[in-house]
Amino acid sequence: MQKMVRGFTGNVVISLIDDIELKRILNVKIRFKLYHFGSSLENKFFNDIDLLLIYNNSEKNNQRELLMLKRNITDYLCNQYHKNIDITVLSENEEEEKNFLEQIHYSRIY
Repeated sequence: MQKMVRGFTGNVVISLIDDIELKRILNVKIRFKLYHFGSSLENKFFNDIDLLLIYNNSEKNNQRELLMLKRNITDYLCNQYHKNIDITVLSENEEEEKNFLEQIHYSRIY
């Protein structure tokens, strides 16, 4: 899904699904899913990019790798789009308990 973003460079098309460099960053050993949601998915103008990272329950002992992944995603997207990046991190169990995905409009990135 593509959306228009107004940054200091003018209109920029955001296509997180097709972003090859982002896919390279996401290619790690940890098993997870990444979703794009919020105003940046639905509106032409917005202040931040909201992401949901859901990690496999068996990865709970890999907190360091999860934090590094979150930092790498944030650094890349912030530099790329000049917007604040807000990443919510949940385990599969936490997502099932909260039914987060059922409450939002989203696009799966990875």
